[in-house]
Amino acid sequence: MKIDSEKSKIIDWIRNLENDAVIDHLKTLQKVSSPNQIYQLSQAEKQAVDIGLKSLDEKRTYTNEEVNDIMRDKYPQLFKGK
Repeated sequence: MKIDSEKSKIIDWIRNLENDAVIDHLKTLQKVSSPNQIYQLSQAEKQAVDIGLKSLDEKRTYTNEEVNDIMRDKYPQLFKGK
């Protein structure tokens, strides 16, 4: 299919869209897809990064193997047959 045909289908779909959550996701995608715009972290995102960096500084980290073991113990139903 030609790209213009695909774009037209997407435009028609967006025109008829009434789901606020999907519209919000599309707006976010539009922001991060624009080459001239820089993504700005929200205050909550900044706090999460700071918490993660503090954990690293305090050596409160896990190896991938440790995380896998913790998840297997906590959610064994997700690891059946593995």
